[in-house]
Amino acid sequence: VAMLFAPMSASADKLDDFKTAINNTGCQAIPYRNERDECESRQSEMKSTCRAFSCDRDDVEKNLDKLKEKRQSLVDARNQNNTSAIPDLESSIKKLEDLLKEAKSDAGRRARVCEDYVSAREKVQKVFSNVRNSVKNENDSALQPYIDKLVTHYENGAQSHVKPIEDAKRALENCKWVAYISF
Repeated sequence: VAMLFAPMSASADKLDDFKTAINNTGCQAIPYRNERDECESRQSEMKSTCRAFSCDRDDVEKNLDKLKEKRQSLVDARNQNNTSAIPDLESSIKKLEDLLKEAKSDAGRRARVCEDYVSAREKVQKVFSNVRNSVKNENDSALQPYIDKLVTHYENGAQSHVKPIEDAKRALENCKWVAYISF
């Protein structure tokens, strides 16, 4: 007799999981325990890397232009034997070089963080994509009232992640540019 109720219990548990998922957001909106746990793990990775990782390319470009001008002014001062201007120019050049070295070093670190962030976000999206497909393929008639709502929820959620991923990829390109400048 216990065997007759076991399948219904599993189906009832699954129905409860779908009912719970429909009223939640994020990973809690996943009705499958293993996938929900994986999502939470991936999301935890993502959140740990979700820090400021942008690089101000415009400031670096301005400083590069200033450095080029100061170096040229230094060459001109030396050619004209303007010894009074040389110490100030050398000091300005040193300060700009230090700023650029710091920006370059910081950009390399930020690029690595940004790469981790993009990867983590993409992994979370992969979990949701797999879950969306699994939910779509459910055949249990008791789950049908929840399937369309969950699929729509997952698709809308995926769209809300597109811009942050694109922004992070743009930031990554800026950081890589800054990290590989030469001066």
